[in-house]
Amino acid sequence: MKTLKRFSWVILWSGVIFFMSSLETTPTPSDTLLNFLFKKTAHVVEYAILYWLTFRAVNWEVYETSPRKKRIDYFNPLVFTLLYAIFDEIHQSFVPGRHAKAYDVGFDTLGASLVILTIKRRYLGNSGK
Repeated sequence: MKTLKRFSWVILWSGVIFFMSSLETTPTPSDTLLNFLFKKTAHVVEYAILYWLTFRAVNWEVYETSPRKKRIDYFNPLVFTLLYAIFDEIHQSFVPGRHAKAYDVGFDTLGASLVILTIKRRYLGNSGK
């Protein structure tokens, strides 16, 4: 039960991503450049949040105590996030009006990577403070 509670936000957010991917069309700007920026920013933000929630669930004990004293797992949350990104693109290929794009997984990876850099900078970069 404790594990389910820790991962409940991950499950919920994964469902939100799945739901958004199930929509035939999403509300986007009509301008081509703005449309591209909106969609790719959405990918980065969605998967940054997914990575953050997964990171918190996997590193619950470490995060709630002192991250400097224990080993932090960055890898497994990243693997989950990337596998879910791939699954999401495959899922989109079955939705009418949507297409799977490999480079979208790259934007998803960017979102996760930005969170990793932020976490490392926050907890490891300010060791003197």
